[in-house]
Amino acid sequence: MRASASKTTVSSPTLIDISPTSYAGTVAVGPIHVISALPPGNPITLIIGFHSLTFHPCCFREITFIVPPSGTTVPGDLNDDGIVNAADLAMLLAEWGISNGAADINGDGNVNAADLAIMLANWG
Repeated sequence: MRASASKTTVSSPTLIDISPTSYAGTVAVGPIHVISALPPGNPITLIIGFHSLTFHPCCFREITFIVPPSGTTVPGDLNDDGIVNAADLAMLLAEWGISNGAADINGDGNVNAADLAIMLANWG
């Protein structure tokens, strides 16, 4: 992985070793820590790719993230409006059961009841 902005680094991990998976199989990775000195609203693009055991490259994709607003965010505030409310709940329910979804508040790799509990604890 490589970050597109010179003021940004992928600090941990810089290399993720994924064991072989079957065709159309899935594997969960993360969390990945990105450190950036870019101001909020700027994009960070990670180039992610796979390679064979002989380092033959394959399947590269660019994934772009937007630097979130500065300051402390409330766990469960998925739309970063400063309050945990029905809009955030709708986002969580839309991703229910998804692996590594944006609504994975606790970072365990699944959007589930544990994330809902965190959201409800910070409601309002």
